Amino acid sequence: MKFMMKPIVGALSLAFISATASAAETPETDNGGTLTAQVKVHHVVDGKDNGYDVNSGTAELFKLKYLSSSVGGAKLGMGFYAVGDLFDQTDVMTTSTGRPATGLYLVDAPNTKPTMETLLGELYIDYTREALNVYGGRMIFDSPLTTSSENLLPDFHQVLGANYKINDAFNVGLTQMTRMSISTRGANEFGLTGEGTGTGGITQSPFVVLRGEFQDISTVALGPNAEKTDGLTIMNVGYKPSKQMDIAAWGYMAHDIYNALYLEANHVTPIKSKKMKLKLSGQYLTQQAAGDKLATGTSFDADDIDFNMFGLKAALGSKKWGAFIAMNQSSGDTGMFNAFSGDPGFTSAQFSRNEYRENVTAYKIGGKYVINPKWILSGGYANYGQSDTVAPNRVITTGPSGFATAQTDAKEFDIGITWKPTKKTMLKLTHAQRTSEYDGTNDRDLTMGHTRLIAVANF
Repeated sequence: MKFMMKPIVGALSLAFISATASAAETPETDNGGTLTAQVKVHHVVDGKDNGYDVNSGTAELFKLKYLSSSVGGAKLGMGFYAVGDLFDQTDVMTTSTGRPATGLYLVDAPNTKPTMETLLGELYIDYTREALNVYGGRMIFDSPLTTSSENLLPDFHQVLGANYKINDAFNVGLTQMTRMSISTRGANEFGLTGEGTGTGGITQSPFVVLRGEFQDISTVALGPNAEKTDGLTIMNVGYKPSKQMDIAAWGYMAHDIYNALYLEANHVTPIKSKKMKLKLSGQYLTQQAAGDKLATGTSFDADDIDFNMFGLKAALGSKKWGAFIAMNQSSGDTGMFNAFSGDPGFTSAQFSRNEYRENVTAYKIGGKYVINPKWILSGGYANYGQSDTVAPNRVITTGPSGFATAQTDAKEFDIGITWKPTKKTMLKLTHAQRTSEYDGTNDRDLTMGHTRLIAVANF
């Protein structure tokens, strides 16, 4: 392994400094509201030098968020974010060997120096009166098809919406999303780190539809030349028939692009004699093309989205340990058109999203063990078999056709150890071993041996 000592020492120093700092709660007054801050560091310790697995990169995120106190039920929220390579540790020059982690930055082209970029990601009003909650502005809108795993800078959304609690069991919501800012992770999601195929993540290249900029929903889905649409309309219903069970339904209308329905149900059974809980979960997603805009800037044929997926998951655990087993099965004539970074699949891994490809049977097992309150060991293994999705010619060339088909079973093994010296600080070391289903195409090594160090401090 090749170790870059300065970034590692910097990340470790941050964690130790944070651990010894005061962990007092952020002051709050009736008139002043709350001010919170976060510092996060990601450092790529090592990766395979095969041109696909990133093997260098260090980045920092600085977040400052203000939430006002309530005035007549209304609160103002503002979140400022800065992300990049503050200490100039990452070599991205074209003469360098290996591949830098562009998924850590907001660079607008490959081999661009990852300087610090700033963004006002959140600026919103949130109003609550009895059972009604109304919100509008720039925010992180949490929903199954618009939220992804976060690495540094999250996805932000420009929305106007409302939730209404009918009673203790029912709540309904309606949201209109018009613009979106793609996260730093957008580069990982588009190319799928360690593979570079763009067949299981977001639909647009982060070097074409730039990250860290609010852009029209049609641009995020279809590219910079797409005609504007009426945005993304989201309807949701939540039903909780008992303390042990909850059911959620989400409907998505990406106008002139697709319609989708996502369902999820969870049931928790306490096992009091063992001080454990058994959680059973199910999910279903269906997606179909709508309108006439899909042909713009996509690898899908015009009017061609036909995707279905269901999943099952069982998790058993206590305060000391936890384990789960999950599966997903996809069907239909296409993979998922994953335009807005959604990632609800039970079998997603740190770098893999193969359950969203065409005709996939995926399985995943995982677990964690709490060594003591400050140390946690976790791991997981996912196997996706082989899909019917072809890799586009912009990534892998296979003769005149310019497309590649699956060569082997896709799989990923992850292991991580987490240290939490205080409630507000965390240091995590993760390692992933991954094999792409296109491994071996044109004798290319599409495998990963990726190690990453993450440090987080909240203030």
